Formats: sequence, C-alpha cells, structure tokens
Amino acid sequence: MIAQAVHIAAYWGIMKALNIDAPLSASLWLVLVGSAVVLLPISINGLGLQESAYVVVLKTYGVETTTAVGFALIARILMVMFSLAGGLFLLRLNLMRGRKKI
Repeated sequence: MIAQAVHIAAYWGIMKALNIDAPLSASLWLVLVGSAVVLLPISINGLGLQESAYVVVLKTYGVETTTAVGFALIARILMVMFSLAGGLFLLRLNLMRGRKKI
C-alpha cells in the first residue's frame, strides 16, 4: 500500500516536471494499469508493455504521444535507478558482514 502511494506521488512529480496537465487520478490509473500489465507473462519485467500502457493511459487524458513516451521512459529509468541503488546497498551490507566473519 505504501509502495503504491509512493509510486503515485512519483508519477505525479514526473507529470508536473514535464508540464503534463492531468489530474491526480491519472497517476492512480498509471500505477494500477502499470502494475497489472507487468503480470502478463509475455515480456521480461513488463519491458515495453508498461511503457505502452502508460502512453495509452496518458493519451486518454489528452497528453501528446511524444510527451507520454517521455514520461514512460523517465518512469522506467527511475525504477531502474532505485533498484540499482537498493541492490548496491545490499551488496555493500553483505560485503561488510562477510569481512567481520574473517
């Protein structure tokens, strides 16, 4: 529940940064549709599907296709960056624990 709220806030921030004039409910729909599309077993981690879903949802709110694609790419890059940061943190934590055992 908290993760979805953070996603909604992040998507709202990306929309504001790109000057996308859409209501907060657009962020909610982006999270709902994006989360559902990832569950389809036809792509690795929903790559491409999720971005397409974002474009379709944003198009229903009157956003231009190029702006919607930009939103989708920024959202994907942020997801990868946060995952990478968490992975590096856990790797460092495990390496530090391993040194103490020696």
